[in-house]
Amino acid sequence: MKIELLKKSQLGKILAIQEAVLEEVGEAQFSPVPRNQISCRLHQGLSFGAYVDDNLVGVLVNFLDEAALPIYATKMGIPINLDAGYAQFFYIVAPAYRGQRIANQLLNQAIHAARQQDVQHVVATVAVDNVASLKMLFENRMQIRYAGNVYGEKIRFITHQDLRTPQNVDNYSRQYIASADIAAQQKIISQQFVGVGIQTSESGVAIGYEKMAPPEQATHQR
Repeated sequence: MKIELLKKSQLGKILAIQEAVLEEVGEAQFSPVPRNQISCRLHQGLSFGAYVDDNLVGVLVNFLDEAALPIYATKMGIPINLDAGYAQFFYIVAPAYRGQRIANQLLNQAIHAARQQDVQHVVATVAVDNVASLKMLFENRMQIRYAGNVYGEKIRFITHQDLRTPQNVDNYSRQYIASADIAAQQKIISQQFVGVGIQTSESGVAIGYEKMAPPEQATHQR
């Protein structure tokens, strides 16, 4: 497998993978990105494709929804603007190529490229029951900053990473909350906790939350 920058000429292939994923999992699990929001940022060097035998099998796109940007910033309680450097990542893998950590490699490459471009804020949304994506996001130091309605009535986590000033946390403060318990997660987030890990068991999926801390007080950094 190889990972390369996406080009505008590949927009049709990107949309075809998106359609295949939507057909497999449905709109409740997956929110497709409109064509214009994908195409407007393909030239900026933060969108990558994964290729197997020269076939595009996975993509990570830095897309822009200017109308949603202030809403996201408010929901997360983070002052974000385009001048500070902002990337919102959307990633999909063709159903036949799942389970090969393709999305993980795409996200790792995109975050590395974002640092090189001095992007400050990286954001991605994820369904609350998408265990594989949550594990991948946490592995790449993304933190849950919001739980609730994002796309209309759809419940999502908004994850975030500040690439200039990483958010430190106190790992001795960790508390696990059921992923499906949105009200409890909203409450703990309002108490200055962020989601940093995931735990699966016979009783279900739980998100690990840790208290935000200034650098001099932190016992762990995510």
